[in-house]
Amino acid sequence: MHRKEDFRSTPTQDFLEFFAEETHLEPKPLTRAPIRGWIQFAFWGLRIYIVAMSYARKWCMGALQLA
Repeated sequence: MHRKEDFRSTPTQDFLEFFAEETHLEPKPLTRAPIRGWIQFAFWGLRIYIVAMSYARKWCMGALQLA
């Protein structure tokens, strides 16, 4: 079994040095990966499904109010 790490313990010197170096760095901007292949097809299908279901919901609510 592995010993559980105690997060309330005092930080080690190695961690303090690492933290001092990392806090002065500027964060790198994140870029989005291009969506390709079947994933792009799935996302378009999901968009169409959402639009169709929102119109179906509006239509059903209107039909219920007429009854």
